Amino acid sequence: MVGLPTRENTTQRSDTVSFMAKKDDFYKLTPVMVQWVDAFDGPNGWIEDLEAYRPNQCIPITIGYLWPQIVPGYITLVSTYHWEEEDGEIAAISCPTHIPVGMVKTIKVVNAHALQDVEIHSIMGEKNSIKEPYSEC
Repeated sequence: MVGLPTRENTTQRSDTVSFMAKKDDFYKLTPVMVQWVDAFDGPNGWIEDLEAYRPNQCIPITIGYLWPQIVPGYITLVSTYHWEEEDGEIAAISCPTHIPVGMVKTIKVVNAHALQDVEIHSIMGEKNSIKEPYSEC
C-alpha cells in the first residue's frame, strides 16, 4: 500500500473540492468523466499535398476513478480499485491514466447515487449472455 492515498494522508485546501469519500461511503474514490485534448499523429508517410492536409484534433473522453494528488500537474484516473475490509484503506489500483492538467477541457463527477442494477442479459444480448452470474460477490 506504499504510495496509495488515504483519507488521512490526502489533504486539500478548504476552498477546493475533496475527491476522497468518507470512510463509511461505498466509493472510496470519486468516479469522474474527463474530456481532454490528446496528442495525435497525422497520416504515416509523405504528405505531398500540403494545401489539402487538415489535421484532426483528438478529444477523448475517459471515465475512471479520480486518484488525487499522485503526479503534480496531472489528473490521474484508475479503472479499478479495491480496499481492505479491515481498515477500509485502498489496497490496490489498476490501469492508472495520467492526463496533463493543461490538456483537460472538462471534469464531471459521475453520480454514483444514480447507479442502477442492470440485468446482464439486457446489455450483452441473449446470445452472448452469461447463464449464471457469479454469485460470491
